Amino acid sequence: MAIAIGLLVITNLFTLYLLLGTHYRFKALVLYIVKKGYTPPTKDDLTECIKECVREKL
Repeated sequence: MAIAIGLLVITNLFTLYLLLGTHYRFKALVLYIVKKGYTPPTKDDLTECIKECVREKL
């Protein structure tokens, strides 16, 4: 039982590490776009991109 709990804790910490890494990479990309002066996408553009990403995942 203690081994299972230990594995669960390690797995959760590893997943947290991956999620935080993704979060900071995304923030860095947004910061880069803002610094370069690109115009932000419209709400319709974002919606379309989100739909495309979901379709690719499925």
